[in-house]
Amino acid sequence: MFSRGNISEKSRILSMPSVSEAVERGRQNGEKCAAVDLFAGIGYFAFCYLKAGVSVCLCWEINGWSVEGLRRGAQANKWESKIIALESQEVGSSDEQLTKSMEGEETRLLVFPESNIHAVERVRQIKHRIPPIRHVNCGFLPSSQHSWRTALEVLDPVEGGWLHLHENIAAKDIQQRSREILEQVRWLANCSLDREGASENGVSRTLDLQDVAQVKTFAPGVMHCVLDIFLHPTPLSQLATRDDRSVRSSVSLEEAMVHE
Repeated sequence: MFSRGNISEKSRILSMPSVSEAVERGRQNGEKCAAVDLFAGIGYFAFCYLKAGVSVCLCWEINGWSVEGLRRGAQANKWESKIIALESQEVGSSDEQLTKSMEGEETRLLVFPESNIHAVERVRQIKHRIPPIRHVNCGFLPSSQHSWRTALEVLDPVEGGWLHLHENIAAKDIQQRSREILEQVRWLANCSLDREGASENGVSRTLDLQDVAQVKTFAPGVMHCVLDIFLHPTPLSQLATRDDRSVRSSVSLEEAMVHE
């Protein structure tokens, strides 16, 4: 997190065309846009999305000291923040508490001090109170693979958006491994449609690998890379669950790995 090499990724987010595109799209349609950081730390990347014009960033972080760092960082930047510590993880019992915590002033930073395994459910609970989620950051090393399904599920399927997947890759294998990761993510995205029956109607999710940023050397011969994968919009009429803006997938990561 504190590596000097991460500065280049912070700078990249601030000037990333896809972030500017999402912000401008949200401005034009009046919906604004949101981002998610599934491994927020002290806001190293989350703050960059806010600085670049994203309306709200939802953060998941389990370290209490880092959560306090998020709060202080937001305060220093004069951004309204909320730390939403739910008393219960039960789906029904947390709905009312979470809805109440969203009332009041406009919040730029929403922090959930819990495992990101709850992210899909939290987004479902507040989806009508936040803008479409257009960017999801998965900044975990040596691999963010265990968070890919969650990232797909919280990304807005109607508007589409970008996944930013952090991965340590052998320098000699970057091109090949990047293609493999794209295929795994594509398979995960379309498995949700298979299980909902939408694929029977000819619907499929289209994903493109737009960039592979080499952030820094992690170890001799190993690069810390970030893969920018774009999930194309899917017309609302083609989605099997039309009243839900999140992808539903029960496929396991282990199943996805079989399809490398």
